Amino acid sequence: MIKVPPLSEVESLLAQANSEFLRLSEGKTICQIGREQNLNHELKQAEGALQALQDVARCIRKNHNDEKLEQCLKKILIQWQQLSEISQEWVAYKQAGLKQIASILK
Repeated sequence: MIKVPPLSEVESLLAQANSEFLRLSEGKTICQIGREQNLNHELKQAEGALQALQDVARCIRKNHNDEKLEQCLKKILIQWQQLSEISQEWVAYKQAGLKQIASILK
């Protein structure tokens, strides 16, 4: 069985990740930064961690039954493991997301 932290803990991590992403992106969207060709490794890591936390939080909010919650979290982990690694930025995104998920689901 997967050990799932309380939603409040995940939401706290989510707020921290969002702050870090906003700091690194200087308040711009990924689309804006991409058009300016200013994407970098650190920003994609922050984006990956933020997205992974959003996925986990959404799963916890929607699934109050332990069995369904575990299925949902396993599905999220599989989806992240199957993400493409088409560039160094996407490798950074994927690795940060997987690291974040692993740290939550100890």
